[in-house]
Amino acid sequence: MLTLILGVALNQWADARKEAAALKRERQLRLLDRDQARLDRRESFELTHLIEVHEALTELFTVALALHEAVEAGVQAAPELNRRLAAANRKVHSQKGLVLDEQARHWTTSAHAYINDMSRGGSI
Repeated sequence: MLTLILGVALNQWADARKEAAALKRERQLRLLDRDQARLDRRESFELTHLIEVHEALTELFTVALALHEAVEAGVQAAPELNRRLAAANRKVHSQKGLVLDEQARHWTTSAHAYINDMSRGGSI
């Protein structure tokens, strides 16, 4: 009889340990899945904003190049170009703050400054 009681108790203890280990594995898998989902969202956010910054810098460069050519030719730039330059600058400025990578943000800031210098007649 004692053997039967000990066997049942040992069996329940082993089942409880197995269940606890399974719960721990499930909890760890949920944490890993949550971390991966967070990483995926961050990468998606970064990629989206890098593309938007690239588009904004391209637009700014296009307008700045037209202004640069006007300055080089010694002609008065159309007021529309100055408005487009201001709008493109605002767009770049708002987007570069969303660049998370420090080095990419530095490159964006450097490109922004270079393009603005070029629009005022600086060297290309």
